[in-house]
Amino acid sequence: MLTGDGDSSVHTKLLETMPYGPNLMVEKAECKNQFPVTSINLFEQQIPRFRTAVDKYIRYRAVGNEPLNTRICMLKTDVENSPLHILCDHEHCNVYFCNCNKEGEINHVPELKSCDLLK
Repeated sequence: MLTGDGDSSVHTKLLETMPYGPNLMVEKAECKNQFPVTSINLFEQQIPRFRTAVDKYIRYRAVGNEPLNTRICMLKTDVENSPLHILCDHEHCNVYFCNCNKEGEINHVPELKSCDLLK
């Protein structure tokens, strides 16, 4: 299945050249961006904070007393939680990294989950 943006030139070219052989037909599905622009902008504005958070997680986990495989698992959990933390959902944050919700903070996770930007 080919997902396209409304421009049929790629689909037409694939049908003409048959790069996958004569027995495999390429179907076209239109990609429709249905996310609210404000939600997309909010998510994109937070992208630089992901790098900062991951750097802090790595520095903290690198010097722990736990066995290496335990620290790796904990780091994985920290990284997986970073989108929630950055979007102000602190339910699963570790105390070493985050104390709690800050006054006036708005949890954006429900809004982004409602338009499938977060799952």
